[in-house]
Amino acid sequence: MEIKLDTKIKKEVILFIFEGKKPEESIEKSLKKTFFNDKKIIKCIYGTSIYSLYSEIKKYEYINMVILLREILDEKLSKELKDIDNDNISEIYLFFDHDAHNRNAKNIKIDELLENVFNNQYENGKLYISYPMIEAIKEINNLKNNNCQITCRWKISENIHYKKQISKNIINFKIFEMSDVENYTKDIWEIILLHNWKKANCLINNTYEKPDYETLIKFEQSLIHEYQQKHINNTKEIMTLSAIPFFLLEFLSKKEVEEIFNKDQCLVKNCKS
Repeated sequence: MEIKLDTKIKKEVILFIFEGKKPEESIEKSLKKTFFNDKKIIKCIYGTSIYSLYSEIKKYEYINMVILLREILDEKLSKELKDIDNDNISEIYLFFDHDAHNRNAKNIKIDELLENVFNNQYENGKLYISYPMIEAIKEINNLKNNNCQITCRWKISENIHYKKQISKNIINFKIFEMSDVENYTKDIWEIILLHNWKKANCLINNTYEKPDYETLIKFEQSLIHEYQQKHINNTKEIMTLSAIPFFLLEFLSKKEVEEIFNKDQCLVKNCKS
């Protein structure tokens, strides 16, 4: 479907750029319903890895993301950008997998993208990385275990098996099935947010506990990547971590985050042992 933009909403459109189609489309639909029902959002599927995007970007001195995507993507993948240019976009967010097993993977590439290219949602866009991949959003199997160093590690050499293993490990909630991403409720999202914020605290500060708000907002993507690389170098393992909870910090107020913190115990109790 072609998108025709009214000039009244010209600067209120958010662009999501996803690496893949599934489960990214389900995540996008759930985010729209739960957090962005009052915003205009369009999406674009890039269709391949962050390392491929890095190679494309290195060809250009100046980056106009809409033009770039139109040039490198086929018509099917970029159809929602047909009547869009940068003047229509207020913010751009990119969601990609770390995929350290990719033969083109080099951490210096992600460092450069996070620090120098995709570090501002109002310009080229802001990049969010999932470790090892987008399916990490479903990994909440250790909610009642405070030893995240043990339960949230994944061997880099086993990355190609991650999706299959996550599908086996999905936990049923009393009120919800975790595999049905599109229909995640606000309560489920809050569980996911808390768990991943705690995991990031475990990665950076070595404690699986909710950080205070001032600490949490310092968990920028470049800092998370720095500590992930240290972890990989030391253990040949990665700390599984979803990018979405850190992206949502862009839109949640301090009060909203602290309200989620205050729900910690009651949210966890919804999980089956």
